[in-house]
Amino acid sequence: MASKRTTLVALAAFTTSGNSVDQDVLTGTMMHVEVDITAASGTISDFDLFMEGSVDGGTTWFRLHAVHIDANGTDIVTARSNIVNNKTATTPERYGALYSHLPCDKVRARWTLTGTTPSLTFAVYMGVK
Repeated sequence: MASKRTTLVALAAFTTSGNSVDQDVLTGTMMHVEVDITAASGTISDFDLFMEGSVDGGTTWFRLHAVHIDANGTDIVTARSNIVNNKTATTPERYGALYSHLPCDKVRARWTLTGTTPSLTFAVYMGVK
């Protein structure tokens, strides 16, 4: 069965930390997530993006760990929670992660963005199978 690609965070410019709306994954056992960073400006001190899961319908959240593929598509890192980890460059990049087990009923994307007037344009897509 193929997974259906869903937009978790629509392409937009973000200037602060935040999170997406939560998505139900009750029938899923696997998930893939793509992060597409298309533009940046200002000084970015740190940008991290990770997925969180909830087992109580979205009351409490915990970080999910995944297999990650770096921006160049060449390096695979396992058991890391951040999909994007400490990005400071203002270059466009893509990131991906595969979650082989979903111990939750809901997921959401969460990010931290710090710097001097930082602006980062990105989108997050997911597929659950």
